[in-house]
Amino acid sequence: MGVLKKLLENKEFISTLLKNIPMDWVGISMVVQENNFREIPDFVRLSKRFGFGVYFSKLVDWRTYPEEEFSRRAVHLPNHPRYSEFVNLLRDEIFNVPNVYLGNLSDLRLV
Repeated sequence: MGVLKKLLENKEFISTLLKNIPMDWVGISMVVQENNFREIPDFVRLSKRFGFGVYFSKLVDWRTYPEEEFSRRAVHLPNHPRYSEFVNLLRDEIFNVPNVYLGNLSDLRLV
């Protein structure tokens, strides 16, 4: 819990800077994968709390993981067991607000 506490303190500090220093955009980002996709709505709410934008992207195969591990994590792939759940989550209205960018996940809202 200590790491999360420090993260929230840092975000609070940055949000105070936003009030005093003109900036076009400040945001946080998330690489979406099997182990965190259900947290996307909370991530959007957290970004709003601090006045940040938010950018999402799918996990890209940069050969970071063995092929089997990548396939297990890549919830955006149609053959993933939780793909339907993930696509349904992306249809949530929470994404229909300014400063929320689905990046390379945008097309999945149309599936």
